[in-house]
Amino acid sequence: AVPLAVLTIPFLLTIALFLFHKRVLAMQGLSGYVSRQIVYAAVFAGLGMGIAAAACIRRVPIKVATALLALVLAADLLFASRDLLPTTPREHLFPETHLTTELQAKTRPVRISVLTASIDSGLMQPYRIEQLHGYDPLYPRRIIEFMTAAYPGAWEQAERLFSLEYYLFPHGLEGEDAPSAGMELVTTADGIDIFRNPRALPRAFLVSTLETVPDSDALFQRMHEEDFDPARVALTDASVEPFTSDTPTDIPGTATIEQWSPNRVAVQVDASAHSVLVLTDAYYPGWRAYADGEGVVGIDDGRGITD
Repeated sequence: AVPLAVLTIPFLLTIALFLFHKRVLAMQGLSGYVSRQIVYAAVFAGLGMGIAAAACIRRVPIKVATALLALVLAADLLFASRDLLPTTPREHLFPETHLTTELQAKTRPVRISVLTASIDSGLMQPYRIEQLHGYDPLYPRRIIEFMTAAYPGAWEQAERLFSLEYYLFPHGLEGEDAPSAGMELVTTADGIDIFRNPRALPRAFLVSTLETVPDSDALFQRMHEEDFDPARVALTDASVEPFTSDTPTDIPGTATIEQWSPNRVAVQVDASAHSVLVLTDAYYPGWRAYADGEGVVGIDDGRGITD
């Protein structure tokens, strides 16, 4: 009776956790799968309890009961790890859903905010869907520092620099957490509304003004000023000469991303004047810059700006 009572506690806890996460599991198409795993676990636990009970009332010798328990345990472990083998098909680990299919169909590169839909950071990474916090499911330090320093005074400008083209929200969400005015509803998938953010800056663009600041604190102070416009001014703390091009328009040319991957970006630039090419990607050590196939002053040597 005592082992049975002890076994009941984790079983009830498992059921409670399942019910708590049921909506998220349903969105991912995993509610049926998890339900079956709970049943399988209960069956194996029941077999173990039956063998232990039989040994207690001496209908089964201890050595036989021990061997049977070891056999049930081995079968349980092998059965539980059947989806974790190196040869396991990808679709078993990362099942496609209506939501993931819709997001994967967006023209790349595209960055999406998933936290607004209460989706944990990192869940979309195996689907090659880039999220706000960087290329991986962790929180890169530079991104967190940038968000912390920019919020709330400079968040409006910082948010544009994140190039968040799409936001996800629970379907029909209202109130303070609802999508802001100006966002355009694209479609609804798996109970999630996909909104396009027209304020997002392109992933690559040109600006005609470069301003230098002594350090990162001064950089964020400049971003908090009302006249700062990230679409027209680039900021750097590198040791370079600031400039403002004499261009007849605010747009000094075009920058088109021709190839993109987490480790390589190829941009076709057509500049009508001296300008700065801005990529709204997070900086990581090791990046190098090339122009027409030739290496130029790179962002990995501390200077950060190329002509």
